[in-house]
Amino acid sequence: MNDSPYNKLPNDIKRKYKIVYSELLCDNVTMFKNKDEKWGVISSKKKFGLFNFYDFLIKPIYNSVGFNKDLKLIEAVKYENNVWNQDKNTFLYFDLNGKIIWQSKKGERVRIDNFGNIFINRANKIGLLDKESFNQRIEPKYQQLDALNNTLFKAFQNSKYGIINR
Repeated sequence: MNDSPYNKLPNDIKRKYKIVYSELLCDNVTMFKNKDEKWGVISSKKKFGLFNFYDFLIKPIYNSVGFNKDLKLIEAVKYENNVWNQDKNTFLYFDLNGKIIWQSKKGERVRIDNFGNIFINRANKIGLLDKESFNQRIEPKYQQLDALNNTLFKAFQNSKYGIINR
C-alpha cells in the first residue's frame, strides 16, 4: 500500500495538464508542476457520484507553490521575468477553494513561523500580519522581529532589543 502523497494523479490528468510532479496537500487538493516549470493547484470532485472531475484551483502560472498545513493556506510566488529576486517577487495566499486571500506588493517578502505568525518584510523592515485577515498587526519598522510564542515578540530596532505583546 502506497501512503505517499506524491504523484497520485491519474495518468490521463498528468498527460492532459503536462504534469511532471504532484503532491496531495489535503482532501482532494493537489499542487503540481508542469513541464514548463510552472506550479499550480488542482482539485478533484466526484461527478455523478462515480467519476472524479479535475479542475484548477490555481492556474499553473507561478514559479513556486507551497502549503501551510496549520493555517490551511496555499502560497504562490510569481518571479518577475521568471528569475528569483526578493525585491521583485510577488507572494499570493489562497484558501483551499482557490480564492486569493492576500497579495503582496512587489518586493514585500512574507514568512510564516512555527507558531503560524505571518511576518512581512518591507524595505528590510519587519512587521506582523494578522493570521486571518492579513491586516497589519505590527508595523514593519523593526530590523529583527522574532516570536517567543503566539503573542510575544522580541524586536530589535536602533541597536536596542524590546518585547512586544501584539
